Amino acid sequence: MRGAGTDVIQVLLNLVINALQCATKPHEVNLSVQVLLLPLDLTAFKDGSQDRVLNLESFDNTAPLVMLSVSDNGPGIPNETLPKIFEPYFSTKGERGGTGLGLNIVQRLVKGANGALHVHTEVGKGTTFKVYLPALASTAKSAEVKAVEVPIPTGSETVRPAAGEPFARSREGLLWQALCLLQLALHPSHRRR
Repeated sequence: MRGAGTDVIQVLLNLVINALQCATKPHEVNLSVQVLLLPLDLTAFKDGSQDRVLNLESFDNTAPLVMLSVSDNGPGIPNETLPKIFEPYFSTKGERGGTGLGLNIVQRLVKGANGALHVHTEVGKGTTFKVYLPALASTAKSAEVKAVEVPIPTGSETVRPAAGEPFARSREGLLWQALCLLQLALHPSHRRR
């Protein structure tokens, strides 16, 4: 993504805030980062009553890909609401706040990075947002970027904040953990052996 990673941070920030604010009752929010060494089977991605898929038409499905996943076990998104969640100024938070711009910004940034986004939700069980991004800049699309051979780590990590630890449950703690996950997944010195 453009902006030396700031766009990735903005995407994670908006998705994590939505996951944390989706319910007033305590619930779990999980983050994971995975490097995919093969292109995705795009025939498996379809809009439906529990699924929304964005930007397949301009998605750069060239491996390696990075998958960022933010999931929660909150209330889920009702079928009638799911088609609206990426519209500007659409919010279900009411008096609890929210501008209705977070998911619209996520959509714009993912599209700008030639990525794709898949949302799966089940009412009463929770929601998962998966963002798929090209791991390497395409030299055909960006003349100023030179091709460099970079070893790509494999594997995935999941962070679950420990119960009873206020920082781990806070927005800042969860985002810090997300950034650590990105470093683990993408930095060659942290590759699993």
